[in-house]
Amino acid sequence: MVLRFIVHVIKLFICIFCISASTYDNWDSTFKIGLIEYEPGDWNSDQTALSELMKFIKKNTNIPINTINRDDELKMKIGSNIFYKTEYIYMTGHGEKRKNGSWQGIKLKNKEIEALRTHLLNGGFLHVDDNYNFDKTFFLEMKKVFPNKEWILLNDEHEIFNIYYKFNEGLPKIHKHDNKKPKLYALYNENKIIVLYSLESDLGDGWESNEEHERITGKKLSPQKRLDALKMGTNILIFALSQ
Repeated sequence: MVLRFIVHVIKLFICIFCISASTYDNWDSTFKIGLIEYEPGDWNSDQTALSELMKFIKKNTNIPINTINRDDELKMKIGSNIFYKTEYIYMTGHGEKRKNGSWQGIKLKNKEIEALRTHLLNGGFLHVDDNYNFDKTFFLEMKKVFPNKEWILLNDEHEIFNIYYKFNEGLPKIHKHDNKKPKLYALYNENKIIVLYSLESDLGDGWESNEEHERITGKKLSPQKRLDALKMGTNILIFALSQ
């Protein structure tokens, strides 16, 4: 166990060094997270989630990461120049059922399908956090991106739940939703996870600032749930870097 942790730490520092050594025009060496702006849908439904997660990561790890005030500072379109320069990308949203029984959530254009496939097969990593019923459209759209790949459910013993912070029961339950056990699904390219999908957890809801959470829901989130969400978000990012 100790040896495996040391190996992960070494891989993490190598990865951070590679990121820091990369040079792009108007692009500094600190680690980046990108928030996908898509149509239709509420791509920025948790408006301080990533900003709070980044503050937590900067405070509790050695990862060189910038902090921001609001998540929309990280927005980017699939296929844009900045999209290809950002290794770690994040997406969230809801699904809304219409009167005719169909679901509205996300609809990828052909160019976006090609761009997403290209980026994820060439070093990109995507974490999708279901805010509620986003899976009703997202899984169908991802089938267009990777027709031959199948989602794998990660069990509670997977290393992502222990790589930095320990979660004995797997993905933490932050928001009630349908009151089901939270699940973490993965898409692999060879032996590497390129997409993670967190379902029935709503990590972003836990990442948000206390003020933002109370403004939107009218309720306070328990400090323990918020801490669990931030720790899990940190685990996901470190795991993505250490692959």
